[in-house]
Amino acid sequence: MSPTKPVIAVDKLQATLSQLVTTMLGVGLDESNLFPSAQELVPLTFHESTLSSSVRFSGAWRGFCVVCCEPAVARELTRRFLGLESSSPDEILDEIKDCMGEVANIVGGNVKSLLPRGVDHSVPIFGGSTPPGGETILTAAFNCTAGPLWVSLIHEMD
Repeated sequence: MSPTKPVIAVDKLQATLSQLVTTMLGVGLDESNLFPSAQELVPLTFHESTLSSSVRFSGAWRGFCVVCCEPAVARELTRRFLGLESSSPDEILDEIKDCMGEVANIVGGNVKSLLPRGVDHSVPIFGGSTPPGGETILTAAFNCTAGPLWVSLIHEMD
C-alpha cells in the first residue's frame, strides 16, 4: 500500500519557486502571468526538447519533485546563475545539467520541509523527455522573463 498523498498548498510551492527564480537565479518573474492551472503542462507538453531535473522522495511518502523547462530557459538560467556571457548550448551542456540539478535540489529540499516527517530525498537526477511515473498532484508554473518554468510534485504509485 502506497503512503497517502501529502497535502501541500500550491501557494507554498509557488512561493518557493518564485523566491528561487527571482533571488538565486536573478531572473524576473511575471507574476501577472502565472499559469492558473498548469496540469496541462505535465505530461501533455512534455516532449523531446523538454529538460527536467528531479529529486525522488522516499520514506513516509514516495514521489518526485520535477523542475521542467525548455532548453532556452535552462540556458538563460544557467548563464545568469553562473554569470556567463552568451554562449552556445553545446558549450555549457554540463553547466546546464548542474544548474538544473541545483534548482531541483533546492526546490526539492524546500518541498521536503512541507512533507511528513521521515521523508528523505535523493541527489538530483537530470532527465530528459519522460516524466517520472505516477500521479501529478500539484504543479506550480511561471512565465519568467526567460520563458515558462514549472515544478510538479508527482506521487509515486505502486
